[in-house]
Amino acid sequence: WAQAASHSSRVHDTRPLNMSDGAPIDMQSALPRFNNDRGMLMELLQVFSEQLSEDIEKLSQAMQTNDAPELKHLAHNLKGSAATFSATRITQLAVQIELVVRDGKVSEVLGILQQMREEDARLKNYMKQLS
Repeated sequence: WAQAASHSSRVHDTRPLNMSDGAPIDMQSALPRFNNDRGMLMELLQVFSEQLSEDIEKLSQAMQTNDAPELKHLAHNLKGSAATFSATRITQLAVQIELVVRDGKVSEVLGILQQMREEDARLKNYMKQLS
């Protein structure tokens, strides 16, 4: 995970990813970040998936307490982690949180978190299908 996380600061590619199969991550795009080791990618994706649920809960708590700095911090970290795995939709949602918080619209985070929970469920279902 540390190796993958170290790459996240360099992973801000805005090109569209090939996700025509509807997968929540783009395996082809993510694999090079894991030395083309699918086993390592899957193992670390499992860790990311487990952490994602915790991160969503932390984001929810920060929203409830109107803690804008914590929301920005959590969203920024999630954006980097998600980008490492080419989890484009999760990355986009984290960016949306950063933007609405920056604009002082913390109440809008609630709807984004609902979408993130849906994407979290999609990721978990996807991983079940792969195993």
